Amino acid sequence: MSVNATRTPTPPPPARRVAGSGWRVGPPATRQKPPAVLGGVGPPAKSHPPGGRWVGGGLHNLLSMAREKVIIPEVIEPDEKLPPDLVALRKFAYFMDEAVPIPGIRQRIGLDAALGFIPGFGDAIGAILSAWIILGALRHRVPLLYVTRMVINVLLDLVIGEIPILGDVFDIAFEENVMNLKLLMRYRDRNRPPRSFAAIGIAGAVVVAVIGVAAIGAIALLLTAMIWVANQR
Repeated sequence: MSVNATRTPTPPPPARRVAGSGWRVGPPATRQKPPAVLGGVGPPAKSHPPGGRWVGGGLHNLLSMAREKVIIPEVIEPDEKLPPDLVALRKFAYFMDEAVPIPGIRQRIGLDAALGFIPGFGDAIGAILSAWIILGALRHRVPLLYVTRMVINVLLDLVIGEIPILGDVFDIAFEENVMNLKLLMRYRDRNRPPRSFAAIGIAGAVVVAVIGVAAIGAIALLLTAMIWVANQR
């Protein structure tokens, strides 16, 4: 009579932790080597962090979200919360750049664009008027960097605006007064009282002088170009 030997059952493989998918039963997966390419250079191998474990997908997503740029929407302060001079500057900026809508398109124009149609002196007058917002920036303690940007905006509109036809189109599209007003509202010092007009007198005179000299130079350049074109005929 034969006796059947009892077979000892084989224990199941131990469970292992898989990042992002919980526990999985089975032998650990073998890592395959990346395929070689021409010249013996293959795709870059992944580096293991200390401890030999990969960072989970959740932590990776959190780090990616932390690196994303946060967009803060612009907050428009109502007139009731602004000093009277800033309310006046806001109305002036929109009167200069966005007083009247253009039918059929979403663009608006103001007095600055209308002055641009006057050859030579129109853009110079508009630039001198635009200095009012820069004086307001000096009074409300806007940092020098942004005051310089405001001056550059006015000079850019002045110089390009003197070019016939192209300058008129540029005057309509480039709203330097509204742009400068936004810089003033955003970077003004809300923790300290505004400066007096006497305190900004010298700085204001320098700003107006720079814009005035640039205006005279632009007019002189335009007249020189017109005389040269006339002599070519």
